[in-house]
Amino acid sequence: MNQLCMTTIPVFQQSVLKWQQEYFENTLQLTPTSLVIKADQECQVLKHEGQWVEILDPSILALHALICTNKLKSGEVFTQLAAQFSQKAARYTYIVRSLKPMSRSSGSNQTPEWLLDLANDPDQIKLFNCHY
Repeated sequence: MNQLCMTTIPVFQQSVLKWQQEYFENTLQLTPTSLVIKADQECQVLKHEGQWVEILDPSILALHALICTNKLKSGEVFTQLAAQFSQKAARYTYIVRSLKPMSRSSGSNQTPEWLLDLANDPDQIKLFNCHY
């Protein structure tokens, strides 16, 4: 019943509040099923009469607009980051593929120097002699 009271359809909300009052005064017997049926019938009547008009709180509209704006901006930022990452990844993939792999027979488990010496600038490309 409380959820039905929170509707943004004022005419429907008035009906629900009336049912709630009658229920508390013990003049209306309600079960969950009968409440659903009663609410459905009231919705159908209001829709048929053209009175099913939603009224939104201005603060909700403002929050919705803010969320939509932030979603759009974050989508743009993500797109830019993805594009930059793709460019950088393409460069590094080319460099890594051109390097000779470490020999498995050497038995060395040490991390190669070139993996530890990262570039300070993301646009900087470092080449290392990786012949083992």
